[in-house]
Amino acid sequence: EDDYSKVEACRSIGCELVPYCSQIDHDDGNGGGGGDDDAITFDVLPGCAAYVQLKLLSCHDAGDHDVVLCQVVNTAQWDCDKERVVPAACSDGVVVGGPTAALDPTTALYTGQLRAEGII
Repeated sequence: EDDYSKVEACRSIGCELVPYCSQIDHDDGNGGGGGDDDAITFDVLPGCAAYVQLKLLSCHDAGDHDVVLCQVVNTAQWDCDKERVVPAACSDGVVVGGPTAALDPTTALYTGQLRAEGII
């Protein structure tokens, strides 16, 4: 649908999206950082275990589907205390602290559950 709005669809079920401002440091070609920074603000669902921002590299026709190659340019997580999205902790461009523990499947949505129910 041309006039479909994810923001309005979420509002209609009582879920208000929240803004997140992502700062991306572009590599200057000299081993990291130092290039121009871009800030982009977009709406995200609150309370997600993780947020991954991707940069489209290429798209390839694979018959009945497309194969899309992307680069991860930013990650973030939900901070329950602050009730907002915060950047993943990084040290020299490497995420520290490892992955978070798995969430209770009765309160978190996993793709395995979506597959089991035939949604994806």
